[in-house]
Amino acid sequence: MTQINLIKHKLFLVLFFSIILSLKAQKNTEIWEALLNNNRTLALELVKNSDVSNDIENIILGELVAMENGFMQSDLDFIENLPNYKDYEYYLYSNWMLPYIFADYLDSGFIETTYKAPHLLNASNISNSTIKNALYYLQAITKRSQRDWQSYASIINNINALKDWEYCGVFENLNSSGIDVSYEPENNASDDSVFDARSKGDASWYKPKENDEVYNFFSNHSEYGAGVHYAQTFVISPKNQRIRLRLGKGGYTRIYLNDAIIHDSKNQFITELDAFTYEVNLQKGVNRILVKSVTNGTVPFFIIRLEDLTGSPLKDYTISFENRIYEQNSIADVDPIELPNEFEVYFKNKLNKKNSDINLSKFCLFKVYLRTGKLSEAIELLKEWSKNYPNSSFIKSCLLECYNKTGDEDALKKLESNILRLDPEYYLSLMLEFENSDELFNLDIQEFNSKLNKMAELIDYPFMKPTTDFFISIRKNDRIEMREKLDVLLSDQTLPIGLKVAFSEFYSTFFNDDIATIDVLKNINSSQYDWEIIIYLAYYLNKNNKTEKAIELYLDSLEKFDYDNNILYNLVLLLHESGEFERSLPYIDQALNNFPNSYVFVKLKADALVQIGKKMEAIEFYNLALNRRPFEYQLRNIINDIEQ
Repeated sequence: MTQINLIKHKLFLVLFFSIILSLKAQKNTEIWEALLNNNRTLALELVKNSDVSNDIENIILGELVAMENGFMQSDLDFIENLPNYKDYEYYLYSNWMLPYIFADYLDSGFIETTYKAPHLLNASNISNSTIKNALYYLQAITKRSQRDWQSYASIINNINALKDWEYCGVFENLNSSGIDVSYEPENNASDDSVFDARSKGDASWYKPKENDEVYNFFSNHSEYGAGVHYAQTFVISPKNQRIRLRLGKGGYTRIYLNDAIIHDSKNQFITELDAFTYEVNLQKGVNRILVKSVTNGTVPFFIIRLEDLTGSPLKDYTISFENRIYEQNSIADVDPIELPNEFEVYFKNKLNKKNSDINLSKFCLFKVYLRTGKLSEAIELLKEWSKNYPNSSFIKSCLLECYNKTGDEDALKKLESNILRLDPEYYLSLMLEFENSDELFNLDIQEFNSKLNKMAELIDYPFMKPTTDFFISIRKNDRIEMREKLDVLLSDQTLPIGLKVAFSEFYSTFFNDDIATIDVLKNINSSQYDWEIIIYLAYYLNKNNKTEKAIELYLDSLEKFDYDNNILYNLVLLLHESGEFERSLPYIDQALNNFPNSYVFVKLKADALVQIGKKMEAIEFYNLALNRRPFEYQLRNIINDIEQ
């Protein structure tokens, strides 16, 4: 049942995070009263009998109500026509990852319609710089996923972001206190210095390998788990100038400008780009921007953009690491002023306009809070809203999304149970039952079939019917039918990549047919790039004595992402497993160039050197590894064994 649980979990996420909605009203009162009182069918009838095409609020509400009734497919005409409506950019931002806009591509991957959707809008015509840059990024990653590398590089180059950085880390984050511990890199910008990282050994400033990505991910640091990470760059300004610094981040983050703290967030939640905007003073000459990121195990990231006071990309500056001498500034010198988030301001103002759709504005504000990482504000808004609609499944589904992000398992389970009990016909209730595989498969066959068929009828994704048919065939334990249904399901072009990869494994687990699994994965991989596909396909190729093909798969990824140590790690492990230790050494060195302070690759190099008979060199690298992880007592034993 493990694979079944995985499929159900993925399917649940695809649907659940695609459909979370919202709340109450003056404009469109009758529609909202029906929706918030769980009379979704009536709400849909009211929408159909209303003129929903005359303004942006009405057309968004129409899509929301349709979605709550299970109509989840993207409407490309709807997206293409959005620019015809005043203020559409605010609604585009807040509804960004809902099915009728771009869908939740981060969780489920892309399908044909979601590949097309971002390109229906002309980013160059968008006035809002946040939306413009976000759309460029989405357009770029659709091209990357389609293996159109040239278009990916061309589009992402339009994004105005600081890309030239040095990194340093990882430092100790004992008891999650790292954000308040001042480590040496905060006051030492020299790339010649070696810093004490405490239990994580040493660290120094290094330049990551140049790549097209505009987000700065500390992914190569992930081998150390929880920790403190630094990044720095040097902005050369020809004059004193007042500018805007815009930040998106993941993890606890602190930003310094010439040693003055301008952003200090102990909120760990992920934000989109430009969640925070500060007006600051750049001094003439060298300006050091320092980023401090702290996480308890996840990969932190940040993106910083510089603009002038009109919101246009800042042009009057350069980046250089040649001169690291800068004049320290006080807070008064930098004079940082945080500007309110423009999307929050817009929807807060709409709440006070008599002729606006108050409920829609609440929903959109909730979605903006999610995108800016303000989970406490989102929960407070929803709880206040729910006072008038205590049984609203719509509001509860929004709260579920919040609790899932905050990790509040108790609140999550309590709310799920409440929705199941009070609104069993709600699409989310069916999905929650589907997620609970043990209870679902313990139902008698008639009730089991009834629930799955109801789910297929309620949710209009084309892949829902073949998915539920396949699970019904599993319950019947009819292997011939199971194979037929699986073939049909995996031929469905609307099935998201993440689900397609997971379902492909059933050929292996149910029918002992690894070749069929390989064929499905190879077919996807030929036209789409997805790291999960690479991992699965390499595993099955290696399992079936096609190790060189698996190695070639990693090498192909490495051609495009030579800065990613995760690819190198999987490649080196496979080479070592195959006994090709000498062949692994150039790739280990490449990983150490990407992240000089790595423990994992220093140890892997020592392991390889032992196997090719270079024991004295191996001892040198084992000692270096031990310095970076002083409590790895097994390394001491290995060194002693070699020396004896």
